[in-house]
Amino acid sequence: MKELLKLLKPYRKSLVAVAILDALGMMTSLLMPYVMSEIIEEGISKSNTGVLWKYALVLLVLAILSTVGSILSARINTAVSAD
Repeated sequence: MKELLKLLKPYRKSLVAVAILDALGMMTSLLMPYVMSEIIEEGISKSNTGVLWKYALVLLVLAILSTVGSILSARINTAVSAD
């Protein structure tokens, strides 16, 4: 185990960054169904376009964050594995 930790030591910052970005991606993916249900319950069923647009914007931001996090994580993983 100590030998493995010695081998991973130069990549500590990259591994932490990947873990954080993956956690961000998971959290945003888990929040998206909740936001969709709020869009349906509060926006569509009650014909409230203000709430509909607000939650649609939140959903868009979550999707962008998830995508950017995944791309950055993949780039860091590629850089570490190519080293």
